[in-house]
Amino acid sequence: MKLIPSYIEESSPPGERVVFSSFQRSTKNWVVFHSLDLAPYNRNRRTELDFVAIIPEKGIFCIEVKSQDNISFDSDRWQPQSIKASPFKQSLNARFALHRRLKDRFGGRFSRLPVLQCCIFPRSDFDLGSSASILPSELMDRKGFH
Repeated sequence: MKLIPSYIEESSPPGERVVFSSFQRSTKNWVVFHSLDLAPYNRNRRTELDFVAIIPEKGIFCIEVKSQDNISFDSDRWQPQSIKASPFKQSLNARFALHRRLKDRFGGRFSRLPVLQCCIFPRSDFDLGSSASILPSELMDRKGFH
């Protein structure tokens, strides 16, 4: 596993630090970027991806990490209140932003490249319930992570 950068800042959220440590211990032949910042593009806002994993001969995986304990969604708002927007929407938007950027920069070679997204909640259980908009493969909560 090659991590870029090869270290994580102490000020990084605890969930990101535990995910980073997990990547450090892995023997996979992946390249993983931490805290990849995409500058504003085509009048869009700046996009920050917590992790981007390049998986040889498979594709790219965009990962949003939330560090909070006891994350929930009550069909109207996220809990705890420190989560201002859907982490699933964040990861989806980041995935599309990265894919657009790659296609625009490198052309057709990247138009068919699989770019997927998921959220990791390493410190919280989370029940997707019967959500039609989120696939089980788009979430790894505390149980799945550990």
